[in-house]
Amino acid sequence: MRLILITLCLSACIAGCKDRKQEAELAKKLATLPQVNTLALDSTTVINITEKSKGFPVVVMFFDPDCHTCQKETELLTTKYNELANLKIYMLSIENTEKLKQFSKHYRLESFPNITVVKDHTYSLINTFKVKSIPSMLLYDENHRLVQAYEGVADFSKIKQLIGATL
Repeated sequence: MRLILITLCLSACIAGCKDRKQEAELAKKLATLPQVNTLALDSTTVINITEKSKGFPVVVMFFDPDCHTCQKETELLTTKYNELANLKIYMLSIENTEKLKQFSKHYRLESFPNITVVKDHTYSLINTFKVKSIPSMLLYDENHRLVQAYEGVADFSKIKQLIGATL
């Protein structure tokens, strides 16, 4: 019985260490904005987020058009546009392009030059960023260093403070 208990404790410790190691590797990988290619809503133009946003703070927001929280966050983004105008905001989804176009049109996102809706056409970004929940948001400074990560609803007042602190 004692041997079984020791074995279970050791197994739990090893599993915990493995999870912490994977989290540390992910944190290191995301510490700077990875080179990421996305597909514009025209379904032909490839957008490299890292290249397109050189010198600007970046928000990478993973969303789904049918997600009510994502819809609320999009409304907040558009109402706080003037406060967030110095950011490049990339809204990424794996949803089909037509649905993304409808979403973009509904929220008039094309009228906000710093907000770009893009498709993760290869599903590589979802895997690279290890997205666990929608919405998820990553905030990078102008040097593309990770400042803050959010799962679920983001605190836009804190984002504004963080952006101000990095500029």
